[in-house]
Amino acid sequence: MARHRLEEAGKAFRQMARSFEQLGELANVLSVTPFTDRQMKTTVDVVMPVPMDDGDHRRLQVEREKVVQLFDTAIGIERLRGTAWAAFQGWTEYADHHRLVRNTGRQDPRKARLESIWMGRSATMKQAALQAITSQVGLQLAA
Repeated sequence: MARHRLEEAGKAFRQMARSFEQLGELANVLSVTPFTDRQMKTTVDVVMPVPMDDGDHRRLQVEREKVVQLFDTAIGIERLRGTAWAAFQGWTEYADHHRLVRNTGRQDPRKARLESIWMGRSATMKQAALQAITSQVGLQLAA
């Protein structure tokens, strides 16, 4: 029983290590891949589309503009400005630090944000953004 658990833990660890290795390889490619403002706006259209109804979407427009702004100003991208990696970092900063996280009042707001970042809407948004970015530059994400 203990041996089986240890083998499973080893398998999970190796998979996690491979995932980090793949992310590192992707980051290296994206960090030297030029990415334009136009491409960034396309990712915003894909990940945060404006509904076609006649509703008031001012808050959504402000959020969309924030994502585009972070493409140029996200923390730590000074040397990577104008690259696909800067685009991803802009999305990551928005999803993790700027996006409003719903809190039902049943838990600490910090815990709600952390859960969103790891497994919730922020994580989903970052995955969708990465897919949109790689699509813009002609790369395929590994399944």
